[in-house]
Amino acid sequence: MQGTLWNMGGVLLCVLLLLCVSAHKLPSQRLAYIFVYGGGALLLMYILHFAYGPATIALAIAAVLLGSSLLLPFGHTILLTVLLSVFGGWTLVYQTLPTASTYTQPALVGEGVWLSVALLSTISLHFIRQERVQREVNDLRLNVARLMRLNESILQNTSDGVAIQDLEGRFTFFSQTGAALLGYTSEELIGKQGVDLVPAHEKEKIIQADQRRQQGITDSYEIQLLHKSGRRLDVVITGSPYYEDGELVGYLSVFTNISPIRQAQRIQENTARRLQILHDMDRRILDAHSPSEIAAAVLPYLERLLPVDRASVVQYDFPRNMALVLGRWEREQTETIPVQVPLEQFAHSPALQDGKPRVINNLAYAVEHVNHHPSGIERTLLAQGYQSIANIPLLGHDKKLIGVMNLACRQTGAYTTEHIHTATEIATPMALAIQQSLLLSAEQQHRRLAETLQEATASLSHSLDMNKVLDSILACAAKVLPYDSANILLCEKSGFRMLAARGSTITREIIPYDHMPYLRQLLQEKRPKIVPNTRHAPLWRSSENSEAERTWMGIPLLAHEEVIGVLNLHRNQPMAYRHADATLAATFATQAALAIHNARLFQAEQRRRIQMETLRQASLQMTANLDLQETLEGILSHALSISHG
Repeated sequence: MQGTLWNMGGVLLCVLLLLCVSAHKLPSQRLAYIFVYGGGALLLMYILHFAYGPATIALAIAAVLLGSSLLLPFGHTILLTVLLSVFGGWTLVYQTLPTASTYTQPALVGEGVWLSVALLSTISLHFIRQERVQREVNDLRLNVARLMRLNESILQNTSDGVAIQDLEGRFTFFSQTGAALLGYTSEELIGKQGVDLVPAHEKEKIIQADQRRQQGITDSYEIQLLHKSGRRLDVVITGSPYYEDGELVGYLSVFTNISPIRQAQRIQENTARRLQILHDMDRRILDAHSPSEIAAAVLPYLERLLPVDRASVVQYDFPRNMALVLGRWEREQTETIPVQVPLEQFAHSPALQDGKPRVINNLAYAVEHVNHHPSGIERTLLAQGYQSIANIPLLGHDKKLIGVMNLACRQTGAYTTEHIHTATEIATPMALAIQQSLLLSAEQQHRRLAETLQEATASLSHSLDMNKVLDSILACAAKVLPYDSANILLCEKSGFRMLAARGSTITREIIPYDHMPYLRQLLQEKRPKIVPNTRHAPLWRSSENSEAERTWMGIPLLAHEEVIGVLNLHRNQPMAYRHADATLAATFATQAALAIHNARLFQAEQRRRIQMETLRQASLQMTANLDLQETLEGILSHALSISHG
C-alpha cells in the first residue's frame, strides 16, 4: 500500500511538472482539461491496482499516454512517457517481489519493457495525429483556395464595379464588370488614378473621399464617371479603408451604375417642366386674338424648351403668293409687327406640304456639298453664323399647311429628334389657334363687308346725280376693298372716259379701247381681272402706270349683261389683291353699275323733260308771234337749246 501511494505520488509529480512547463504555452481552457484528465488518470490507476493487481497499471499508463497525445505537444508527451514508464516499471517490481534487492534484474527488465512499450505507443500516436493534422491542413488549404476562387469570381462578375487603390490613389485591382461598364479592360485601368476617370468639376470629390478613407471613414457619395467614349455615367460609390494585418494599405470602392435611374428622373423632371411651360403657353395663346398676338405669346417660350438663338412665325397666303411674318424673336428681343414678303423667299415651303418638319443640322455643309438650293434667308442665316435650322409646319384642322415656325441655332447639330418632337408640340396648338383666329377674322370681315355692301347700296340709291353717284361709289369701294388710288371709266362709242377718280388726276380725254390690252380683255370676259405685279406684266402699258402702283384690279360694271364701265383699283405693293377680293368686288360692282344705270336713266329723263319743255315753249312762241322772222329765230334758238340740253 505504501509503495502504491508512493508510486501514484510520483506520477502526480510528473504531471504537475509537465503542467508547469506547459502553462505559459497552453490556454486556460486546455489546462483545466489537463487537470481533470490527470486526476481521472490517477484515480483510474489506483482503482485498477487494487481491483486487478499491478499488471493493470500498464493499461492505465497507455490510457494516460493516449490522452496526453491529444492534449500536450509532442515533446511533452515523450517526457511524460519516460516518467510514467520509470515509475510504472518500478511499481510492478516493488509490488510483485518480496524485496527489491532480490529481484533487481527483473525490475530493470520490466522497466525497459514498459519504457519501450510507452515509447512505441507514443510515437505511433504522434504519427497518427500528424497524419490527421496534415489531412486537416490539406482540407483547409483546399477550402481556402476554393473560397478565394469564389471571392474572385464574385468580385469579377458582380453587377457592381469593385476597385482597390493603394495609398497614392493608383488602382491595384479593378473588376472586369466595373471596367467593362466604363468601356475598358481591367488591365487598362491598373495603375491609373481615380481622378483620371472623372470630369474636371468632379475631381475635388475624389480627393476629399481619399482623405476620408485615410481617416478610417466609410461612406457613400454620388459622382459622375467618364466612359472611354467620353459620355458620362452617374454612379454611387461606397468607399472604405482597406487593411492588411491591421495596417491601412489602400482604399476599397464599390460603385453602382445609377445612370438609368438618373436618366429616368431627368426625363420625368423635363417632362413635368415641359408640360408646365406648355400649359402656361397655352393659357397665353387663349388670351391672344390675332395671329400676331398668338405668335407673340409663343416666341418667348421657345428658348426655355429648345436650343434656339433666332425664331420666327410665318403665315402663308398661297392664293396671293405672299407670306406674312407674324413675329420674329432673337435673344432678348421680340418683334411682332406683321411684315408681308413674297412667298418665293421661303424656298422650303413646298417641302413642308407633306406636314413633316425640315431639319438641317449643318447649314454650311448642306449649302456647299449637298444637292440643296438654299433660299436667300438661309444664305443670310449662314452669313450671320447660324449652323442649324429647323422648319416646323403649322397645320390646321384639315392638316392643311397654313404657315411655318422657323428655328435657328448657332450650334452645329443642335436639333435632335426629341427637340423636333417638342417643337411640334408647340407648333400644333399655335397653328390651331392661328387658324381659329383667321376663321373668326374672316367671319367678322364677311359680316362687316355685308354691312358695308348694304350701306353702300343704300347710299348709292340716295342720289341720282351722276357725279354724286360716282363719288359715292369710290367712297364705298374704299370700305369694301382698300386701295391707294381708284377711278371709274364709262364706256362710250370710241373708248373710255374717266369721270371720277381718287388718289389720281381725272383725265376726261377719251381712251381708245385698243390702247389698254387688259381692259379690252376685261370687256370680252366680263369678269374682274387682277394684275398681281404690274412691273412683271408683259401687256401692261407704262402710260397706265405710275411709279408707285404695283397691283391693279379691274372690275366690269355690268348692267343688263352689258359692260357700261370699269372700276379700277390700285395698290402700291405687289400681290395686294386675291381672287376672293375679286369676287367681293364683283358683288359691289353690281350695285355700283345699277346706281350708274339709274343715274343715266335719270339724266336721260331729265333731258327728255327739258326737250319737251323747250318744244312747248317754242310752240307757244310761234303761235303768239305772227312775224315770220321772229318765229324762225325762235325756232332756231329752241332747236339749239334742245341739241345742247
